[in-house]
Amino acid sequence: MDAVDADEQALQDEIIDMSKMMKLINEKQLIRNAKKIGLNDSSFETVLVVKVHNNIKHLGVLLDSIRKIRYITKSLLIFAHDYYNFDINFMLRRVPYVRTMQIFYPYSSQIYPDIYPGRDDRFCRRMNRCVLSNRRNATLAQSKLFWWWVTSQVFDHIDALKEYEGYIYFLESELYLSCDFIHVMKMMEKLQPLFCPQCRLLSLASRPPRPEQYSSNNNSLVVDAWGPNFSSSVTGFHRQTWHEIKYRKQAFCYLNDSSWGNSLRYLFSTTHEQKLLVLSTEGPRAFSTKGCGEFRNRTGCSMDRVVLDISNFLSKIQRELFPEYFELKVGDTGTNETMQGYGNWEDARDKEFCMYIAIRNS
Repeated sequence: MDAVDADEQALQDEIIDMSKMMKLINEKQLIRNAKKIGLNDSSFETVLVVKVHNNIKHLGVLLDSIRKIRYITKSLLIFAHDYYNFDINFMLRRVPYVRTMQIFYPYSSQIYPDIYPGRDDRFCRRMNRCVLSNRRNATLAQSKLFWWWVTSQVFDHIDALKEYEGYIYFLESELYLSCDFIHVMKMMEKLQPLFCPQCRLLSLASRPPRPEQYSSNNNSLVVDAWGPNFSSSVTGFHRQTWHEIKYRKQAFCYLNDSSWGNSLRYLFSTTHEQKLLVLSTEGPRAFSTKGCGEFRNRTGCSMDRVVLDISNFLSKIQRELFPEYFELKVGDTGTNETMQGYGNWEDARDKEFCMYIAIRNS
């Protein structure tokens, strides 16, 4: 065996080991820290699902902010991975202040680097009719499939959540959360039936922060239509909404669009007279740490500068946190417009695999 063959064999062995470990973790559904915190494994006031990629520094910043959130000990924090990383796993297993669980997307490009559903030089217009092509973007396809799998896994396949009827919040890992994140979240949940009974999504990160306007906006909730430019970094919905989504899975899976957000908007447009409505905070409680973040007043940026900017901003508005009431504002809630997909979802295998994820039994 030459050096190239030995390297390929070592890679295959590593992938097999990772795949076995991911399968075991998904099946075991271990909840950590319950005994340490003094709570059981099936009573949660809040469920947060963090989509974790290969970005340990961003994740560390998010965890530092989560540690400071009031009421976090009563929550379940689920880390949903599309990449297996030993350093990230080690860091997450040492989180002491909240009950945690890990789940792993078993169909990632890391596990299938050279064949579908990873990178594949073929393109399938219909099942079993594939041609050589570079049209399929495996990274974009995985983004939609990963969101779909995580949502299905959380609502349908985690035993500890079978009886949970509250909102579940899905977060990107490149965020910094305010210390009143759960406080505001719970207020929104109570006000949603009164302010917007037809709203199916809640968001705490819909708008960029404006320090000079935060005082006037902080006590406002906004009813708006979910659109292509709407931030999807924090979205919450409950089991009834998931049942609606899953019931109309064909609209989600067959739309030629690799964005799960656009696909969700299209799904509701096929059956509802109104647009997909979301109730959001005008004063955001989640701040992006990706790139230069949301405070771009200087040339050049770094992760440390981004975190410092967010910390300074939260210090300036600390008197505005933990509001006692909210007022309602109404944005664009007009009748729905017919939309077309934005592409990167032509491959028939992605469509059929998406359908399989929604109906699988295990």
